[in-house]
Amino acid sequence: MSVRFDASGDKLTRTTGLPSSLQSNFTVCGWAKISTDRNDWSTFVSLSVSSSAFVYIQTFSDGVKWQLWTDSGSSDIYTATVGEWVFLVLRIYQSGTWFVEAGYSTLSGTSITWAS
Repeated sequence: MSVRFDASGDKLTRTTGLPSSLQSNFTVCGWAKISTDRNDWSTFVSLSVSSSAFVYIQTFSDGVKWQLWTDSGSSDIYTATVGEWVFLVLRIYQSGTWFVEAGYSTLSGTSITWAS
């Protein structure tokens, strides 16, 4: 699926719970490009159950630094430039305990760089 957003409140939402097949291990990925630096937050993916159980990939308030946000804090993924395509990956899996990882690749890259 391909979806284009123009930073004016657009969103694609699933309001019901995740299917049982996705409640333990899944990956969300896609290409993102910052067309205009708005010096504001932009969300790539947002998964939340409550205000104390969430995972986001979004730009920081500077508008270009992609970050992973969870209920336990944030970590930097990649600082993009305006007009640059970035492939963003969010991987959530369970192996005794829960793991949340985020990574990126650029058009010139040949593999995913894991940031967390």
